[in-house]
Amino acid sequence: MTEESDMKNAVKAFLKSRGAYVVPIAQGAYSKKGDPDMVVCYKGRFIAIEGKTYRGQMDGWQITRREQIEKAGGIFAIIRTVDAAKQLIDEIDRRDE
Repeated sequence: MTEESDMKNAVKAFLKSRGAYVVPIAQGAYSKKGDPDMVVCYKGRFIAIEGKTYRGQMDGWQITRREQIEKAGGIFAIIRTVDAAKQLIDEIDRRDE
């Protein structure tokens, strides 16, 4: 496994441990260019996550998907560590207090 795939698996495990529904998006014939790595439902919110290492950058298609998701009212996050995923979920929890 790569550093990025290890990180994504750890993020998925963390999100599930907090009660999120996580769907990994497999890139292939039935996906669109730039689709996020996973979509998450947490406390009724649609969250699209693009997992990247610290060196990773988004390409043009990924930027377009981010804009589309945010315009539709969803949350788009670039996640580079499990701690970043925890911060995102904690922020959502604080909004609900």
